[in-house]
Amino acid sequence: MYKAIIFDFDNTLIDYNRCEQEALRRTLITHQIIDEQELTWNEFQKIYDPINWSYWDQRHSLTRDELTLFTFRDALQAYLGDHQLASMLAQSYWESFCNLCYFEPGAHEILTYVSGSYRIGMITNGYGDAQRSRLRACGIDGFFHSLIISDEVGVNKPDPLIFEMAIEDLKVPRELVLFVGDSLNDDYHGAKNAHIDFCYYNPTSKIIDKAYTPMYQINKLSELRDII
Repeated sequence: MYKAIIFDFDNTLIDYNRCEQEALRRTLITHQIIDEQELTWNEFQKIYDPINWSYWDQRHSLTRDELTLFTFRDALQAYLGDHQLASMLAQSYWESFCNLCYFEPGAHEILTYVSGSYRIGMITNGYGDAQRSRLRACGIDGFFHSLIISDEVGVNKPDPLIFEMAIEDLKVPRELVLFVGDSLNDDYHGAKNAHIDFCYYNPTSKIIDKAYTPMYQINKLSELRDII
């Protein structure tokens, strides 16, 4: 039925949240901001998370370095009353994050399964150097015939233009392309606007609004085998 499968990256193939949390924890312990007790970690995280989300919402007007630096600056100031280590921690965190890999369950197996019979693409919103480094850390950079990263092309999902770029790369008619992703905002709307079939990866079985009508919905990546 399909000739090409395009995947989202974060929280579809890779457990982004786990990578982010582990990189942060390692950074804080290495620089002795917290100890290994869960209590101090929870205290810092309560401060860090809303600051991080606030700057993430401004990511299109900030450089990558500014986003991480400002986040650590404000979090350290709130936690310690001093932010002198912000630059060092931001750099340490970024290096750790870009070299961590935790797969979503079944991700490597499904990539291996489709690699022999399908053209494979990826569309991801993110920073080019980070996404490419993380793909290498996971050992999956060689799977993809097309890799479209928003930072490198100047377009973000859900803009259909970024999907058009992938279709052109893959050289497969859009009606023979399936997009797999976990976001109803970026992935569902982007695929719909580009007139590509969409498979919603929903590992936690969230109840979705009736306004969303993905072609397929799966709880496990292994279920893709029954679709394609």
